[in-house]
Amino acid sequence: MKPINFGFTLIELMIALAIIGILAAVAIPQYQNFVARAQVADGLSMATSIKTAISEYYSTHGKYPSDNTALGIDSTFDIKGKYVRGIKVDDGKFEVVFKIEPDAHKLIEGKSFYMIPTDEGGSISWRCACASSNSGCVGGGTPLNRQIDEKYLPSSCLLASKDTDTDTDTDTDTATKWKPGEMLHDDQACWDQSVAGSATDGLGWVVGKLSPTVGPGTIYWAVPALVNSHANASYGSGGSVLELDWYCYP
Repeated sequence: MKPINFGFTLIELMIALAIIGILAAVAIPQYQNFVARAQVADGLSMATSIKTAISEYYSTHGKYPSDNTALGIDSTFDIKGKYVRGIKVDDGKFEVVFKIEPDAHKLIEGKSFYMIPTDEGGSISWRCACASSNSGCVGGGTPLNRQIDEKYLPSSCLLASKDTDTDTDTDTDTATKWKPGEMLHDDQACWDQSVAGSATDGLGWVVGKLSPTVGPGTIYWAVPALVNSHANASYGSGGSVLELDWYCYP
C-alpha cells in the first residue's frame, strides 16, 4: 500500500508564495493610502475650530482675517496636532501643514492643503483644495511643491459646504447623473466630486446649479451652455483640470 503524503511539493509551495506576493503587492499600497487619508482626516478635524473662528471674525468685521495674529490665535507652528505641524491663516484661507516622517505618513509628510471660504450671503461655505488658487492640483492636476495629492483629500470636503448649524447635506445621494438627451432644456450640468469619487467611470457630472460667477471672466469664458457641452463630451474625466466655478453650487 502506497503511503499517504500530507506535505506540499516544491511547485505547490512556489505557487502559494506567488499568490501571497500578489495579494501583498495589492494590499500594502492600499493600506498605505488608507493610513495617509486617515491622517489627513485628523488634520481636517483640527481645522474645524479655525473655520469657526474665521466665520465669526467675518461676521463681526465684514472681512476675512489677514493672518493668525489678526484672528487672535497662536502663530503658525504653535498650532500642532499628532500629524499636523502647523496652521497658517492667510486672508481668510488657511493652510494645514503636515509633519515629516515618522510623525506623519511618508505620502503626506511636509505636504499641505488649504481650506478656502466663500461668502454665501449670510453664511460661509468651505471647501478643501491642494492649492490656494486655481492652480496646481486643484481639479485633479499635478501637485506642486508641498501641495498634497488631491486623492488624499476626502471627496466630501472638495465641494463647498456651508458653515452653519443647519443641515449641510449636499444631497449627493440623490444627485441625478447628467445624461445628454434625457435632461430638461433648462437643466444645468455641474461637477460633483463626491459622485465622481464613487462612480465606476470617474465622472461626476450631475444635474445641478452652477456658480453664479460662471460667465465672462472665468478661465474658459464659460457659460452654462458651454459647461453642458463639455459634460456631454465627458470633459473632466481622466484627470482633466476643471474650472472651479463648474463645481455644483449649494
